[in-house]
Parts: sequence; C-alpha cells; structure tokens
Amino acid sequence: MTLIWLYLLGLTHILSGHFSSLEIAMTIVVGLASIAGIALVAHLKSGLSAATGIILFVIFAVFQFACFRASFLPSIARH
Repeated sequence: MTLIWLYLLGLTHILSGHFSSLEIAMTIVVGLASIAGIALVAHLKSGLSAATGIILFVIFAVFQFACFRASFLPSIARH
C-alpha cells in the first residue's frame, strides 16, 4: 500500500502500473483502518510481552509481503 502511494506521488519507481480509482480508494480505507487499529491497540492493555508482540508483527509483515509477491504471479496478475 505504501509502495502504491509512493509511486502515485512520484517518489519511487519500485512499483509501476495503472491503479483504478477503486484500488486507490481501497488503499485509503485500509490505511485509515490500520491507523485506527494501531491507535486502539496502543490504548488497550495486553497480556502479550513486547517480544511476543514484535514476533507477531514480523510474522504478519512477512505474510503480507508474501501475498504482495504472489499477486505478481502470472496466473493471479491476469485476473
């Protein structure tokens, strides 16, 4: 999502392509939901240790990156 916005703003060319208005709107909604989720978690008390939280963050970041890379596979990208 960040790469899409950096590309649209002309700040990087790691990513290229044409993004529809719906895709751009989706990045805005997901970004706002992410910010709201982070703010909510910051205010909640959790039984997780900091180390566990960091490990979970890394696991989900890797999963998100894997999904991003999979979206470029020819069998998926053509749809």
